[in-house]
Amino acid sequence: TAWNIWREKHVEIQPNLSGARFIGARLIGANLRDAILRGTDLSGADLKQANLNGANLNAANLSLVNLSGADLRKANLKGTNLNGVNLSRANLNGIFLSGAYLYQVDLSGAYLQGANLSAVKLNGANLVQADLSGADLREASLGGANLNGANLNGTNLIQVDLSGADLREANLKGTNLNGVNLNGVNLTGVNLIGAHLIGTDLGLARLNGANLTDADLSEADLNGANLRVTTLTKADLSRAILTDADLSAANLSLAYLSRTNLIRANLSRANLSGADLSGADLSHAILNKTDLRQVHLNGADLRDAYLAEAILEGANFSRVNFSSTNLSGINFSGINLNGANLSGANLNGANLNRANLRGASLYLAQCTGADLRSANLSGADLRNADLSRADLRAANLSSANLSGIELSGTNMGGANLSETNLSNAHLVQVDLSQADLSGADLRQANLSGANLSGIDLYMAQLTGTDLSRANLSGADLRGANLKGANLSGANLGGAHLEGAHLSGALLDATALTNIKG
Repeated sequence: TAWNIWREKHVEIQPNLSGARFIGARLIGANLRDAILRGTDLSGADLKQANLNGANLNAANLSLVNLSGADLRKANLKGTNLNGVNLSRANLNGIFLSGAYLYQVDLSGAYLQGANLSAVKLNGANLVQADLSGADLREASLGGANLNGANLNGTNLIQVDLSGADLREANLKGTNLNGVNLNGVNLTGVNLIGAHLIGTDLGLARLNGANLTDADLSEADLNGANLRVTTLTKADLSRAILTDADLSAANLSLAYLSRTNLIRANLSRANLSGADLSGADLSHAILNKTDLRQVHLNGADLRDAYLAEAILEGANFSRVNFSSTNLSGINFSGINLNGANLSGANLNGANLNRANLRGASLYLAQCTGADLRSANLSGADLRNADLSRADLRAANLSSANLSGIELSGTNMGGANLSETNLSNAHLVQVDLSQADLSGADLRQANLSGANLSGIDLYMAQLTGTDLSRANLSGADLRGANLKGANLSGANLGGAHLEGAHLSGALLDATALTNIKG
C-alpha cells in the first residue's frame, strides 16, 4: 500500500496519530511500527497482520478491532480496553498487559512468550493453542477461559483463578500451580509431569487420562475430581482431599498417600502397588480388583471399604481399621494384619492362612468357615467372635482372649492355645488333638464331644467346664483345676491327672480306669 511504501522511505519518522479516528478502517497489513496512537479511535477497524511493533496504544479505543496475526511486540497497551478483540495468532511476545481487561478476547494461537499478564482479566478468553510459555500470569483471572492445547511451560500461575477453564492437552510441564484455583477445570489428557500443585483447589476437576507422574499434590483439594485412567506414579498426595473422587483404573504405583482423605473414593482396578497409604482414610472406598501389592496401609481407616477381588500380596495392613466391614471371602493369606481392628467385621469364608493377626481385635467378628491355618493370633481379642467350622490347625492363639467365642465344629489340631482365655467359650465337637492348652483358662467352657486326645492341659483352669463325651485319652491334665467339671461319658484312658483337682467333678464310674496318676 501507499502508506507502507511511504513508511519504508521515511523510517526515521515516528507517525503521531494520537486522537485520530479510524472507525471501521481497513488497515490490513498496515505498517504502524513505533506509531503513536494514544487515544486513537480504532473501533471496528481491520488491522489483520498489521505491524504494531513498539506502537503506543495507550487508552486507544480497540473495540471490536481485528488484530489477528498482528505484530504487537513491545506495544504499549496500558489502560487499553481489549474486551472482545480478535487477537488470534497475534504476536504478543514480551508485551506488558498487566491489569488489562481482556474479557472474552480471542487469543487463539497467539504468541505470548514472556508476556506480562499479571492481574489481567481473561475470563472466558479464547486461548486455544496460545503460546504462554514463560509468561507472568500472577493473580490473573482466567475463569472459564479456553486454554485447550495452550503452551504453559514455565508460566507463572501463582494465585491465578482458572476455575472452570478448559486446559485439555495443554502443556503444563514444570509449571508452578501451587494454590491456584482450578476448581472444575478441564485437564483431560494434560501433561503435568512434576507439576507443583501444593494446596491447589482441583475440586470437581476433570483430570482423566492426565499425566501427573512425580507431581506434588500434597494438601490439594480433589474432592469429586475425575481421575480415571490418570497416571499418578510416584506422585505426592499426602494429606490431599480425594473424597468421592473417581480414580478407577488410575496408576498410583509408588505414590505417597499418607493421611490422604479417600472417603468414598472409587479405586476399582487402580494400580496402588508399592504405594504408601499409612494413616489414609479409605472408609467406604471402592477397591474392587484394585492392585494393592506391597502397599503400606499402617493405621489406615478401611471401614466399610469394598475389597472384592483386590490383589493383596505383600500388603501391610498393620493397625488398619476394618471394624464392621464386610470382608467375606477375602484372601488375606500371609497378610500382615498386626494390631488391626476387625471388631464386628464379616470374615465368613475368608482366607487368613498364615496371616499375622498378632494383637488384632476380632471382637464380635464373624469368621464362620474361615481358613486360619498357621495364622498368628497371639494376644488377639476374639471375645464373642463366631469361628464355627473355621480351620485353625497349627494356629498360634497363645495369650489370646477367646472368652465367649463360638468354635463349634472347628478344627484346632496342633493349635497353640497356651495361656489363652477360653472362659465361657463354646467348643462343642471341636478337634483339639495335639493342641497346646497349657495354662489356658477354660472355666465354664463347653467342650462337649470335643477331641482333646493327647493335648497339653497342664495347670489348665477347667472349673465348671463341660467335658461330657469329650475324648481326653492321653491328655496331660496334671495340676489342672477340674472342680465342678462335667466329665460324664468322657474318655480319660491314658490321661495324666497327677495333682489334678476333681472336687465336685461329675465322673462316670468307669472314667477313672486306665488313667495315670
